[in-house]
Amino acid sequence: MYDPIYLISQTEGEHVLGTILIFVVPVLIFGVIMVLKSSSILAFYFNRIKYGTDITRGKYKSLDKILSKYNPYYRKLSIRGKARFLNRLLVFVEDKHYLGHEGLRITYEIKAVIASAAIQLTYGLDDFSFPMYDFFHVYPNTFQLWSSEHKMRGGTAKSEKMYLSWAHITEGFDIEHDNLNLGLHEMSHAFAQEVIEFGTHTNKVAAHFREWQEASLVEYSWIKKGGKSILRSYAAATDHEFFPACVEHFFESPEEMQRELPLLFNKLSLLLNQNPLNTKNNYRWLGNDSLQLTD
Repeated sequence: MYDPIYLISQTEGEHVLGTILIFVVPVLIFGVIMVLKSSSILAFYFNRIKYGTDITRGKYKSLDKILSKYNPYYRKLSIRGKARFLNRLLVFVEDKHYLGHEGLRITYEIKAVIASAAIQLTYGLDDFSFPMYDFFHVYPNTFQLWSSEHKMRGGTAKSEKMYLSWAHITEGFDIEHDNLNLGLHEMSHAFAQEVIEFGTHTNKVAAHFREWQEASLVEYSWIKKGGKSILRSYAAATDHEFFPACVEHFFESPEEMQRELPLLFNKLSLLLNQNPLNTKNNYRWLGNDSLQLTD
């Protein structure tokens, strides 16, 4: 026979245990969720596991600090989006040559900020390498090349070389909404050269670029004739300057461009496979003809 006292004690014990579990289990679950949501844990997962980036914790913190300081586009990315950005940036930096002039000492900060313009421009595309441009000549401020009669802030050769004023690179990122960003401007020149002259991008990207060119003719001609536009007049200085000027406006004043020049905005979104207004989803372009990225 069972001892009734024992049965009562056992029942009370089970009741107490059940009560404890009711309170403890939710706390444990909440704790696990908080750990998984921890930025450092997520950063480790996306950088080292998802994208396989060979980066130490110290280097990650240093790069994240640099890019968060200079690049507003990077700041608005999710932890996963930043990991993808960093993965590409590290490849770009290692693949290029940076040369300082007029006493400017090239630091990793300079390399990273310049590279961030290239990664921002091509963030929606599979190819971010700019294979035809290997040398970045960086000056402290405005400079004059032997082939130029005037002081310059930047310049992009037809291949291999790009010339940049570090003071104006940083100014372009610091002032977010003036639609002047030297890094994006010169990288856009390089991108256009590679698509048009060298065919380094896919046929689909090339086709989208031609679509953008056709869509841009009306606004370009309008500004060329002195018409008023949200784009700066320099956009119509030559047909080569129109694309970079539109890219600057696309990233720095996307709301205005979408409202005032919706066709150009949509064609740029299609070409670059990103929408700078979609900050909640890492600038993903949700158009019908969006490109499917491999990563």
